[in-house]
Amino acid sequence: MHRIWIPAAVALLAAAPAHAQTEQNGQAWFAVNAVTALSDKVDATLELHTRVDDSLTGLTQLLVRPSVSYKLNPNLALTAGYLFFRHDPEAGRTTNEHRVWEQIGYTILSRPDGLRLTGRTRLEQRFREGGETGWRVRQQVRVDAPLHTASKVNAVIWNETFFGLNDTGWGPRAGFDQTRTFVGLNLPLIDRVRLEPGYLNQLIARPGPNAMNHVLAVNFNVRL
Repeated sequence: MHRIWIPAAVALLAAAPAHAQTEQNGQAWFAVNAVTALSDKVDATLELHTRVDDSLTGLTQLLVRPSVSYKLNPNLALTAGYLFFRHDPEAGRTTNEHRVWEQIGYTILSRPDGLRLTGRTRLEQRFREGGETGWRVRQQVRVDAPLHTASKVNAVIWNETFFGLNDTGWGPRAGFDQTRTFVGLNLPLIDRVRLEPGYLNQLIARPGPNAMNHVLAVNFNVRL
């Protein structure tokens, strides 16, 4: 295993702020990410996500996220997109949120043996009918490492931390919002399709006890 792998994993796991009191919940997240090339430098992506709670009684969240990316060079890309987010809890009011977002994606390290360290910085503008615009920034750092020389299976760990930039009347607040840490595998299935299953820990800041979700996360990545 690469010498950088364990220190990087420890650093990403430690990135989540510690809180003494949290409410523990179980969830399952399923996603399909489909990417197609519009030209040598432009990609179009459509992401579909569903999330259910630990009762598994039905859909609680649906996310639809189309986007377009422009590659400035092999290690730097600019992306702009839209997101529709529907939250339909088993008990409570259904809400719809719309987001416009911009992102810079970059490669920090890429070695011939397959080890990759990448990052992305995303700015979101969040809208609900009749409410103020909520501004939020998201920072992700990700490590991909082959399990052994010439392996097509990668170990994956990433952390993404969210910070609100302003207060709104409908929910979002300025300051630390949440952090997510994922540990899993990236597996080839068939040509241009990879499966990424793993465990995701989500810590959400709230006015009362914070929430911690223990998530079974399964992602299908498709290149069309």
